[in-house]
Amino acid sequence: MKHLTILLLISFHASAFSGIRGYYIFMINIGSESIFAAPAYRLGVDGIERSKRASQCWNAGPTSGQGLAMTTRIRVPPGITKELGEQLFSGDQNAIKKSQFIMKQNSQDGLYVVNLHNNKVTILGVGANNPTTKRISNVVLSETDQTKAAQDFDYALCLASKPFKKGFGP
Repeated sequence: MKHLTILLLISFHASAFSGIRGYYIFMINIGSESIFAAPAYRLGVDGIERSKRASQCWNAGPTSGQGLAMTTRIRVPPGITKELGEQLFSGDQNAIKKSQFIMKQNSQDGLYVVNLHNNKVTILGVGANNPTTKRISNVVLSETDQTKAAQDFDYALCLASKPFKKGFGP
């Protein structure tokens, strides 16, 4: 009985700390305009109230609504470059394998390649453990309603995160 009690306590303790987390991702910009300077990105970083459709999208995934936990865009490791992003955008299978190797080495779940041009954003999601990618194209970011632009960008990020699911675990 004593051993059973200890086993149950260890089991409970392990499950109590298993938890949930959002995705750890790299993000690179390949567009003529910087997404990182766009109000849609800056507002999203500062925190906005998620739109209903973005909440439903993120809640349907393995992060249980957490979305992105950590976004690395400045101090990315060697190899995560604009050139690699352009190769990924063109569908280069070797670029996918290279990016996945780098993601796994750095404990990342995925990589977003973002192309912003004329207030339209295209996002490519590449998962660390998934050979397929997901492209969300020509999402118009409102110039007059920055909150809506940030919410639309958040929703597009969720849709493009589908390849991150494979092999994901907190």
